[in-house]
Amino acid sequence: MAICKEFSDFAEYYQIQPSNMYNIFDFAAVLDMFLTVKSCTCGLSDGIFSAVMDHQPITITVCQNHVRVESHAAKDAVHLSKMDAQKLLLTPYGRYMELSVPLDWFPLPLFWYTVDCF
Repeated sequence: MAICKEFSDFAEYYQIQPSNMYNIFDFAAVLDMFLTVKSCTCGLSDGIFSAVMDHQPITITVCQNHVRVESHAAKDAVHLSKMDAQKLLLTPYGRYMELSVPLDWFPLPLFWYTVDCF
């Protein structure tokens, strides 16, 4: 009985629900597609960002809402692990990473309807 009380103390506010988990395999394709969507719907600040994301070199250029994603990186590009790259692209926590990327680029406008998670 004591163990039930112990579990109920921390589990009272938890619930079982779908978890949206993403695994990006081709960073250039995902960036090109979703940054283009974001530029057409919200607009993006001009800028250039170069990185190596999970061993994939990427350079993003936005000029007057035109997005160009290339599969090469500058010599001084930041190197991001897969986890850090996905944190930058998919979560609001990317803005707290010390990177020189415009704040309105990320997170990408990725949304999955709850009904599709079952």
